[in-house]
Amino acid sequence: MCEDEFAFAAGSCVSCKDDSAKTSGFAALFLFVVAIAGYGIFASRQKYGVQQRAKGDALRRTAAQGKSWAKTAFKRYKVGGKLVLQYYQMVSMLSVALALPFPPIMSGVANVGGVTNLDVFSFAPTGCAVVMDIHRRMLSYTVVIIVAGLATSVSKSASHFQGFLVAVSFILPSVTRLIFSTFTCVSLDTGESFLIADKSIDCGSSYHEIMVLYGVAMAFLVCAGVPGGCFWLLWKHKHKINPHEDRDEALRIRAEDESLDFIRFMFESYEPECWYWEVVEMVRRIFMTGFLVVLFRGSYSQICICMVITVVAIAYLASRKPFLQLRKEDGEVDEDAPNNNTVALAMMWQTFVTLMLCNVLKGKEDGGWDEGTGMMTKKRLDVMLVCSQFLGLFVLGFKTKRGGGGGGGGLVSVVPVLEEGESLEAKIARLEREKKAAEAREKEALAEKTAEKTKREAVEEELAELKKKN
Repeated sequence: MCEDEFAFAAGSCVSCKDDSAKTSGFAALFLFVVAIAGYGIFASRQKYGVQQRAKGDALRRTAAQGKSWAKTAFKRYKVGGKLVLQYYQMVSMLSVALALPFPPIMSGVANVGGVTNLDVFSFAPTGCAVVMDIHRRMLSYTVVIIVAGLATSVSKSASHFQGFLVAVSFILPSVTRLIFSTFTCVSLDTGESFLIADKSIDCGSSYHEIMVLYGVAMAFLVCAGVPGGCFWLLWKHKHKINPHEDRDEALRIRAEDESLDFIRFMFESYEPECWYWEVVEMVRRIFMTGFLVVLFRGSYSQICICMVITVVAIAYLASRKPFLQLRKEDGEVDEDAPNNNTVALAMMWQTFVTLMLCNVLKGKEDGGWDEGTGMMTKKRLDVMLVCSQFLGLFVLGFKTKRGGGGGGGGLVSVVPVLEEGESLEAKIARLEREKKAAEAREKEALAEKTAEKTKREAVEEELAELKKKN
């Protein structure tokens, strides 16, 4: 941590004597509070869109076109963008979790990626505005989560509950890291001990002992409670999320079920049989960013365990292919959208490569750098680490129609005329089911039309009889 009159921000200690640091610290805190308070206002005023604010026909058309373009781009890149952001969340905390300082350029990339954690206390010099050690940071975030959860449960609003779950899923890795950092102390020969994540905290003090008890409670309530609660909600409604043996029929039914709106973001990107995948990803992220802090910290075993878990995740992801391919309103595959399974695999492989390079970096840090004659110099390793961080962005730019039939870069083979991972026999069987379903709907419509015709003719005959009697 930083000395007195200094505050930690973006990976380095900033002097609080600088007026700009104090200003940015107060500004960051102010914006953080405004963002939390403004969410409810924004949610309640969503109906006032761009078109209502636009004045004049030309401006309305321009606003409508811009809104349509933004909506299409958001639909296409929502899932892939989320996967990329989640990766950078993990990378931004990897150096601290592994107790391994990154080289200069990679450190800058990781610090910029720290914005994705929504951790204003580590990115901006808030320590110049208020004393904020790691225990107080943990206390602040967990209290906000608890209060927001209680307020959401009281409001009983589906949109508010969904917004709460989305926000918690994004800040969960950084909150988990803060919680588990409470349990890692180091002892000196003098008998003193201090917290590894914040050397200003004496591990023998009553203040730390109280926060350890609070951290244990939060580990169960937040780290285990959030994914456990999400899994329980998905499990409770899994018969609605995957309501039919026919995949297309299941997707149609669950899309029209308004009772699932409050948890829709947790399953809408996945195949019906993979309704639990959001929880799987949540647990993996918690392990890679939070629990990793207390697991053989600073050792080769720690990195190797992470690599093994990543390889298992890659194999499971490749076998299940849980992500849906975006389709247009007419049911055809959107060839301008990236393949989400390809992006997910790319981010997994990117994680594995980063961990492998971290293993090399640790070996060089422990054994010493030979900048004169060694092939793997610190600068070269730094460049390799940085270059490995953009594979996912590269794949995200690939469209389904590229790569000889829509494989999204070739990592997962997808032919546009087939469902992803679908054989020709399976396609024939699926089309047969669709044909039968269409015929059944046609017969039903014809029966309704015949019944209406019969009813109309009966009414006409009865009316004619009445006119004759009259």
